[in-house]
Amino acid sequence: MLLPIFSWSNLEMFWVDACNLSASPGFFQKAAKAWPKLRTLDLYDNPIGLPAEGLAAFAGHEQLHQVLVQKCELHGVLPGKLFLRSTSLVLLQANQNKHLRVQVPPSCPDESGLLLDSWQVLLDTQDMKESDL
Repeated sequence: MLLPIFSWSNLEMFWVDACNLSASPGFFQKAAKAWPKLRTLDLYDNPIGLPAEGLAAFAGHEQLHQVLVQKCELHGVLPGKLFLRSTSLVLLQANQNKHLRVQVPPSCPDESGLLLDSWQVLLDTQDMKESDL
């Protein structure tokens, strides 16, 4: 069953924990365009299996403060755009995605509100080398 989720332009919270949600390529880009007022994106424990780079589409969302994508089978590199001070993102949880990496841009200020020293807690690092972080 297909839902008309991309017509919900006033959506502030998309919360679909453990619903066996699947997504087509371009989902993050379509969602970012359709939901300009989004404050929380919570996709925890869904086998989405998309490239994390798609989350860059949310970088300009001024009200987005929380992205929860743990255990979503995301892969690739979390986009550095999410860590820039111009976003309101406070919490990004992406652990339990073993093929996911993070790249914080050098221009990201320490006072951005993100705990940059805590990324090892938010991402699965047990199989990574220090140079991968």
